[in-house]
Amino acid sequence: MCMDSTIPLDLTDIRSYLNMRPDDESQDPILTEIAVACTDLLEQYVPFSLRETDRVETERGVCSPDPIRIRLRGPALEVRTVKLNQRDVTDDLDFFVCDEQGPEPTVIIPPFTGCGDVVVEYRSGIYCPSAIATALMMMVKAMYERRDEDPLTEGVLAMIRPWTVMNI
Repeated sequence: MCMDSTIPLDLTDIRSYLNMRPDDESQDPILTEIAVACTDLLEQYVPFSLRETDRVETERGVCSPDPIRIRLRGPALEVRTVKLNQRDVTDDLDFFVCDEQGPEPTVIIPPFTGCGDVVVEYRSGIYCPSAIATALMMMVKAMYERRDEDPLTEGVLAMIRPWTVMNI
């Protein structure tokens, strides 16, 4: 059910969900725009990536004799750089990624001398369980049919609840 790196849905599936003719592509630009907006909104609630994109995770003021663990939005396709205090140490450290293809991979960096900020630049892939895809489809339908209303309905929130991130 993946289209491209912009949205985790296929426009043919969206048209079907909206009871449109499968070959009617006249609404595809607006459907894509709505699906991108809904994906942006939904990604704020789940700890994984719904689209393939470049990301940066920063851990400030790291000072520990233990290995450093930095959670990424998964799946992690590629860790491009690891920086300590703005210095690229990608080739100097023996870091590794746990659960690379899972929804929440973790970069584990060995202990290093000193303290400072750790920045991981990476590319995340698409992780979109069927309940999340259905919730996204519901949001697209709500925005398409009632453009002035909030697409985060009670039904959508119930559908995504098992994956939501608690902001405390």
